[in-house]
Amino acid sequence: MKDFVLNQPNLDKIEDIFSTLGGKFVIPPSEMKNILKRVKCFLFDWDGVFHAGKKEENSIGGFSEIDSMGINLLRYGYWLINNELPYIGIITGEENEPAKNFAYREHFSSVYLGINDKRRALEHICDTIKITPNQMCCMFDDVNDISMSQDCGLKIQVRRDASPLFMCLSLDNKFCDYITAYTGGDSAIREVCELLLGLMGVYEKTVERRIRYDNTYMSYWEIRNKIIPKYFSITDNKIYLIEENI
Repeated sequence: MKDFVLNQPNLDKIEDIFSTLGGKFVIPPSEMKNILKRVKCFLFDWDGVFHAGKKEENSIGGFSEIDSMGINLLRYGYWLINNELPYIGIITGEENEPAKNFAYREHFSSVYLGINDKRRALEHICDTIKITPNQMCCMFDDVNDISMSQDCGLKIQVRRDASPLFMCLSLDNKFCDYITAYTGGDSAIREVCELLLGLMGVYEKTVERRIRYDNTYMSYWEIRNKIIPKYFSITDNKIYLIEENI
């Protein structure tokens, strides 16, 4: 295989690329980069983030393989820098079977189901893995996520053109640090994963190693695939582990 041309873009170039795409930086990329240095946990809402939020009878939304690859590259890039995997979780206010199945397939750390006050899930994760909320990065899309996202160190909001007043409110109050160019179900997650890898300064290296499928990537892959997600729900304001097999 031929050698790669490694040309990791600087922060100005990254800002230009994603701003031209339509993304909005609420805080400077340099500040996002500094926050990322302490992040140990990446959290995702499900509805409106992994899909457009549309539901049919007996269906509660799916996911994109494009987003799946983005998350895998983000985890691998993090592993290249830190020699350990980040905590990856989904927090949803619904009983989302697709979220459980996706987390199992992708070997996420956890899924929190039916959590209306998502701060409770945040607290539970912090207590479980001994981190603080400012070591978390979350990706969300709507009003019911704001109370959770405000506690996180890095806050990414998924764009939705049908919510112009909410988008303005988020910008004016700095509810988020970045608003995506793309919408849920239209590869917004992939956009964010590439942005974060660029800010971490490891995008080119991550892609190169993945293309080569070398021993470094295989070592990561083996460790990743040993993770079995845990599923949690809540009753009487107490979060509990769901004992089940998928």
